[in-house]
Amino acid sequence: MRNSKETRGIGVGDVLQIIVICGSLYGYQLISAAGSLMGIETSLSIFERSVVLGASLVLIFINFSKKIKIDNINLLLFLCFLLYGVRLFYETNYNYALLRESPSFYWIWYLGVTLAPSLAVATTPDLNVHLCTRVLVLILLAVAPLIALTGGTMEVSATGVVVDTGRLALESLNSISVGYVGAALTALGIWLSLFDSDIRPKFRLVAIAAAVLGLYIIIVAASRGPLVGMLISLILMIFSKKGSNRFWSIIALPIVLGPATMYIVSGEASILRRIDDLISGYDRSTSARIALYQEAVDIISGNPILGAYIEVPSLQYYPHNFFLEFAMATGIFSAALAIGVFVFLAYRAIVLIRFRRAEAPFAILYIQFLIGAQFSGAVYSNAQLWIAAVVVGLSRLPAESGKLVSQKNRAIGRRAPGALS
Repeated sequence: MRNSKETRGIGVGDVLQIIVICGSLYGYQLISAAGSLMGIETSLSIFERSVVLGASLVLIFINFSKKIKIDNINLLLFLCFLLYGVRLFYETNYNYALLRESPSFYWIWYLGVTLAPSLAVATTPDLNVHLCTRVLVLILLAVAPLIALTGGTMEVSATGVVVDTGRLALESLNSISVGYVGAALTALGIWLSLFDSDIRPKFRLVAIAAAVLGLYIIIVAASRGPLVGMLISLILMIFSKKGSNRFWSIIALPIVLGPATMYIVSGEASILRRIDDLISGYDRSTSARIALYQEAVDIISGNPILGAYIEVPSLQYYPHNFFLEFAMATGIFSAALAIGVFVFLAYRAIVLIRFRRAEAPFAILYIQFLIGAQFSGAVYSNAQLWIAAVVVGLSRLPAESGKLVSQKNRAIGRRAPGALS
């Protein structure tokens, strides 16, 4: 993985990486926002998915032609994905009557949207993290104003009925997806403005403005998963600093975001209503999720070893909890493996943030996606989480980098006498 910040020409491999990584993470949101402005969302989204899939396949072919090996942690990650795929194969061939969608729907998401891009990234040894980060921030800066300008509170429910949720969304982009855009822009804006020492002062002001815009979007979208993920990522950023620097970070954040938060909340009642509903127990989405959780737990207790379903049969819906769904589909032992892998990657992400590595922005996003996956999203379609996990898995921790350098120096030392004789 390319950790240095040298400036060099952008090659074909770099372009493919940008398409695969940035397109998988926030390309659909960009296309949805732009399509909403032009009124052609469906056509553009199909085109965007096709371009990402095509770039993924080309990158996989290039990488495997070089006999690239996949890191052990990512091999375990793909093992988890494969175990889920075995259950998916059984369900779509023998239990498809219990599924909400047609079998092809699940395989398009599993193979085309999630597996192919993840495998393309995992087999890329020279990942241009800095370039991908810059492009990702530019995409978010383009998406956020479009959402703010074209978004509304009307949303298509799971039953196909258009309802006024009071939460910011687009016709083809629900409030949860909109919330992830706001969470990412807020967290990355704060990271670049307060924690990245290599950013020029004039760009810090742009980063602060981006964070405020992201904050507005996440508040108006009123989505729990993205909001909780963003708050946890901010806490990790603060505690990545030591001593007085941590103190000044705690002081700086309220100064930067406090006035904007108060102004936005005072003008937007959606987040306040959502909090009130959660406290009073009248939040419909929470009630529906609790019902899904209870059904999923019952299924797991009845089929603890191998699991049974990818969706709750009585409701024909996934449980809206990543690990609960994994246990329901593959059993508790496979779920324990998945939990171990993702928790280990969370540890790596925290270290990357702590030492301000080049991959820190992706580590921040991984934490957000991992937290958000416990509130919404299915295992087979959560491409954002899987790809961010792969990037974190590819990264080298400071201790590992030092070990590699030490091994190299020892090898040079062993060769030195022969070279002098």
